[in-house]
Amino acid sequence: MVEEGCCSSHTCSGPVLQLQEAAKAFDQVLWKHVFRESNSLADVFAKEGMNASLGLRVFDTIPSFALLPFLFDSSGA
Repeated sequence: MVEEGCCSSHTCSGPVLQLQEAAKAFDQVLWKHVFRESNSLADVFAKEGMNASLGLRVFDTIPSFALLPFLFDSSGA
């Protein structure tokens, strides 16, 4: 959905456009589907986002709150 975009009436069109714009700042972006059960990293980022101020945050290293979920997800467990 992010790579191809979506119609402007779709409920996700705003976030999709923001992701597409943010991706332009990088030399390479890989979009990959990951099943919810295997994505505790996304869950911890979503929870952190609920407690953060509005706006886009870009991390160039793994933040401390996300290190354990990252290691868990990358292990394939």
